[in-house]
Amino acid sequence: MLMLACLAFCVAASLAQPGHVLLASFDEAIRADRNDWGNTEPVALEGFRLTAPGEGCPANPSGRALDAGFSADILRGCLAFAIPETADLRQGTVEFWFKPAWGAGAREVHNLFHIKLRGGYWNGICLVYHGTIGADAEALGANIMDGLDHPAYLCPARPLGWKAGDWHHLAFSWTDYTEYVFWDGQLIAQFVSPNPFHIKTNEGQVCVASGWRSNVHARVLIDEFRFCDVPLYCPDHPPDPLQRLGGNLGLGLAAPGTNAKASADSLAEPVPLDEDVRELHDGKFGQAAQVGTEPNCGVVVVRLAQEEAVCAFEWSRDGVPYAGPEGRGWAALTPYPLEFSIETSQDGETWEKVVEERDFRITPDFVASHQALRIRHDFPARQARFVRMNMKRGPRGDPMLMLDEVAVYSPDGRNLAQEPGAKVTTALTARVRQYTPELAIDGRWGEESCWRSATPGHGVLTVELPEPTTVSRVVFSRSHEGLARDGVPSEGRIEVSLDGATWAPVAEITGADPKPREITLAPQRAKFVRLVVTATADGKEPTVDDLRIY
Repeated sequence: MLMLACLAFCVAASLAQPGHVLLASFDEAIRADRNDWGNTEPVALEGFRLTAPGEGCPANPSGRALDAGFSADILRGCLAFAIPETADLRQGTVEFWFKPAWGAGAREVHNLFHIKLRGGYWNGICLVYHGTIGADAEALGANIMDGLDHPAYLCPARPLGWKAGDWHHLAFSWTDYTEYVFWDGQLIAQFVSPNPFHIKTNEGQVCVASGWRSNVHARVLIDEFRFCDVPLYCPDHPPDPLQRLGGNLGLGLAAPGTNAKASADSLAEPVPLDEDVRELHDGKFGQAAQVGTEPNCGVVVVRLAQEEAVCAFEWSRDGVPYAGPEGRGWAALTPYPLEFSIETSQDGETWEKVVEERDFRITPDFVASHQALRIRHDFPARQARFVRMNMKRGPRGDPMLMLDEVAVYSPDGRNLAQEPGAKVTTALTARVRQYTPELAIDGRWGEESCWRSATPGHGVLTVELPEPTTVSRVVFSRSHEGLARDGVPSEGRIEVSLDGATWAPVAEITGADPKPREITLAPQRAKFVRLVVTATADGKEPTVDDLRIY
């Protein structure tokens, strides 16, 4: 309904095939052994070098490792590999061994892994050791900063207790809603977001043991580094640190890149979604949220709890009472919309423009006449259920536009955006959830990557393998992480075929566990494998977020 261009982008992104791998063993040279996104040679390399043979991690002790400032004579350095700016990183895993030159309690910050995302200065996916949280605290931060400010310092004030010079394995997997961090194969923390992360375009680099455009290194040895765009680990499936990493992600015979195909007898209709951005109408100033998917434009929509008389719209880029240079506030120095309109609607479909600004400026006179940079636009009162700010142009430099608070006022002075039932969405949070069968075999999990039948209690999901092969095992799940329980297949069967016409049942499906269920088959040749669901635990449409064939 709203912001169709953004929705189309999300649909296209959901159809991109994942399964890319960036692998660097550092045994022979400072390059990637494999980079499915691009060149194996670094796009940035300064200061780092390889250790001598025999100084590798416990998984490969006879090998070498990357010296990223572990040796005292390496004063500065950086390493980065190229990936496309449009790479779909909504889900993924990074893992590696590292040996720090610093121990637990170090009063320092060390960036171990970093992908800078477009948008705000802090936007990125990173693994960072923070020794500056407090006087007696430290944290290992697995952070996704996405314009909605989803920092996940997964181990706040938690001493991890390592020593300088010890090898440790670190793994970080994320999906659209979840993050998991593993330390030496043990889950040390997890984070579940109420709203999905909004990981869009990036700055085109994967930084190892250093930050984006920074040659301040992490003072570590790094070994057996692997980054991929599918989640590999969750609490029920932790990593095995001593297993050497490779390009095979263990996704089975129908993994992305095998040319396997998925089809279904039916699929649920796409569902438009728009999550509430609570930060934009909680009455708290200073915490900004990104409002667009592309530079210099954006949309904020306020949906009121019910149709009301409205007469004013207020917004701020940084509405904290004046601070900054000479007490004039920081907002005038940060990107804010220059061309925009305020529009109202009763149904969310037909809009009436009530305010239009073609070259808005925060002037010295404006600053002098306000105690904080909160910009209010009054207009003749009218009935509305929806009020939106449509931002068409910002300052030069292609910044992502951000706001920290919006308000809609009634003639009697109430802020309707803060009343129970009100909701604020942006171009960044509007999207469409697809349920195509290909999403069940893309190696990803969760509500954003699943097939759903259109028929309550029944559905058939079919996988065509590239060629006839021996099949001995099938693994499927409704919710790989166990976070959803609707549409769990409870009765049905697994069938195989060589021609797609004549089918043989080979196993029965029972139970109602949403997590992965492994079904062992008598080994047999097949080109087609299908999951036939004849009942679900709650009678709803069968849903499968992961189907693997071995």
